[in-house]
Amino acid sequence: MMNRVFWSLCGLFLAPAAFAANNDVDLGSTGGGPLEAFSAFMQELVNFVGGPGVLFIAFVSAAAAVSLWVAAPKQGSAAMAWAFRVCVGVILLMNIAILLTWLQGF
Repeated sequence: MMNRVFWSLCGLFLAPAAFAANNDVDLGSTGGGPLEAFSAFMQELVNFVGGPGVLFIAFVSAAAAVSLWVAAPKQGSAAMAWAFRVCVGVILLMNIAILLTWLQGF
């Protein structure tokens, strides 16, 4: 028991803290040409998905997962799998700006 408590406290205090950062990422512009429209679209996508869009998607998806769980309790594993996919999807969508910035480096 003490061993488990010790390692739990070590994990709690020694793990790096993860803070939510502002998701303002500027993808830059292409300076004209055929990719200007695509670059502007991707910037608008990052601006929307980095904020209110993800919260709306998460709320609707989580509500659907709970509704499935209530409507079909015998298929609870499918509802919980859907809820898990919601969590993973929200994490990925919240970090799309970081992914696009990383891809710019290539």
